[in-house]
Amino acid sequence: MEKKSILIVDQLYKYEIDQVLEGGMGRVYLLTRKSNIGESSLDNNLYEKSFLQDAFKFPYRKKLAAKTIKENSLLRDFERECIIWLGLNGVGIAPLLKVAKINGIIYALMPRYSYSLRDLLRSQVIGKTELAKLLIAPITGLSNIHITKGLVHQDIKPENLLCFEDGKNISIFLSDWGIANLQANLLSKASLISSKFTFQTMVGFGTLPYMAPERLLSYSSTISADIFSFGIVFFEILTGELPYNISKPIDNQLVNGEYYFAAKKILSGYSSRKFPEAILLMIHPQLEKRIQCYKDILRIIKSL
Repeated sequence: MEKKSILIVDQLYKYEIDQVLEGGMGRVYLLTRKSNIGESSLDNNLYEKSFLQDAFKFPYRKKLAAKTIKENSLLRDFERECIIWLGLNGVGIAPLLKVAKINGIIYALMPRYSYSLRDLLRSQVIGKTELAKLLIAPITGLSNIHITKGLVHQDIKPENLLCFEDGKNISIFLSDWGIANLQANLLSKASLISSKFTFQTMVGFGTLPYMAPERLLSYSSTISADIFSFGIVFFEILTGELPYNISKPIDNQLVNGEYYFAAKKILSGYSSRKFPEAILLMIHPQLEKRIQCYKDILRIIKSL
């Protein structure tokens, strides 16, 4: 059997690398804790009791995921993401447990999740209404973050909605703040003065099928952009497809509104109108006609 590579956290905790997931700009290492170099009664309690794990910002859990970057040129953006992420918590939000430098490489340590919403969509093991209701938690969490910090995520998609399975229960958590836009002061004044980072929308970045039309036309990005992205996710949950013609460029379909008429035609075939009508309001090409707040979305989902 091939010997697994090892990461040692804080020079005390030894983790085996079970798997490496490759992304466009980074990697995620899936880790399993094997042993402590130095033991303590507190460490043992945290390790054995999940309710104690949840009470600490960084318990040394049995399972972790470690996110990093592929190239040093991306370090500034990665540091920016970690600064934002460290300030976030709450229901439905994947927490950043610790930023660690191991062998000269920066890692963002987070809980290890079972799979993503993309995997759930492919498996079709959960009903559409039940699956939609699983998004109540991350939408609630993002709503609270937007209210308190003015944050726009800008890359909401099934791959960034991570699932944790505990027996028969599944919980979903929103992750990946790499291109988040700050419209309010997330950091303290002292942090901002000492920071070299620019907090602005990164136009042109994101995942095209889930990007709001206005993001292709302007540097401006508001809560409406995230609501649009959730609307496309809900469309995918309900129909199993995306509202685009695969033979045409998606960006053109977004800008000219063609996607909306395609979605309207597909959703007209559903006898129950509440959910389809809500989706159309979430993805409307005209901002003034789009649903404006998360509370309206949550109210509709809870009533399904």
